[in-house]
Amino acid sequence: MEVRAGQQTVKAIRLPTHEEQVKARPQRLQGVSIWPGHMWLRHHLKPRRFHNEHTLYTTASPPPPPPFFLAVSSSLPFPSLHINNKSHTHESLTKSFPIPPSPNSSSSAGSRPLLLPPRGDGQSSNRIHRHRHRHRHQQQLKQMGSASRAVSCLCCPCKCLACGLFSCLCSILISLLVTVGVLALILYFIFRPHMIAATVDSANLSTFALSTNSALAYNLTVGMTVRNPNTRVGLYYDNVEALALYKDQRFGYDPLDSFYQGTQASTKLNPEFHGSQPLQGDVTAAEFRQEQTAGNFAINVDLNANLRVKVWAFKVHGPKAKITCKLSVPAPGATNASPFQPTDCKVWF
Repeated sequence: MEVRAGQQTVKAIRLPTHEEQVKARPQRLQGVSIWPGHMWLRHHLKPRRFHNEHTLYTTASPPPPPPFFLAVSSSLPFPSLHINNKSHTHESLTKSFPIPPSPNSSSSAGSRPLLLPPRGDGQSSNRIHRHRHRHRHQQQLKQMGSASRAVSCLCCPCKCLACGLFSCLCSILISLLVTVGVLALILYFIFRPHMIAATVDSANLSTFALSTNSALAYNLTVGMTVRNPNTRVGLYYDNVEALALYKDQRFGYDPLDSFYQGTQASTKLNPEFHGSQPLQGDVTAAEFRQEQTAGNFAINVDLNANLRVKVWAFKVHGPKAKITCKLSVPAPGATNASPFQPTDCKVWF
């Protein structure tokens, strides 16, 4: 927008809002008295962007028409003023647009343009001011934090080195754990491993007697089946041994041959226990006589083996398997004994 006063063209600039102008103080920059938008003028009246996005313009690069502003000189010799093709006199302009007094104005100051600011809402400018203040505060906190870290490292370089090594080791350990977990999950979904199953089909107790000196004479034969339910994994059973226990005291031991189980294969095992073994404690003798009267003995048969896993052409050492079978075996010669029932065993790794 251009304002013509006779033969002169007055510069027009875009002003800040009313509340910002009230807060600002008048200043004098390069012989120009501004009221009160002095922050938008610099040494050479160059265009500048400020925090509330107001921009300073000159007549050399006029902006799009602003809402309304006016810049006039109080000492221009003109009988009338033309604004947007409308004629106005000095008196009508003074009455319509009163110019507040400037502390820098004087009779000998010469031609000093005065800016008539538009009235507007200052909420947006206040919000932007708070945002700039918060951003400046955050920058100061970051600078203080970096400075404190630098001072601590200068005071104790060993501490910084230890912290760096510790963080590096933690990162490596976490990466390894994540990698192993992902690989284990992938292998699980590929092979779908299942627990081996074991069942005792028969148990025959031909001799089971306790002497006066707590020596147990026994002759026990067990028939059991071990099955591999996996469809893609073969199993090798090494160092296989069978144990017989009565009241948590081992009385029989039988080593078995190693064997291999293919996918979905079953193996028959027939451990045999015979001999004599002393038992400890009077409670065991009392419980023995009680069970003998009832007609059935509670005997545990355990099977231990070291496993090797075969996947395609690869063989990998697996865990140690322990199979526990809790049996109720009829007493030899008992007429009131309950017949033996096939029993499923528990498998532990």
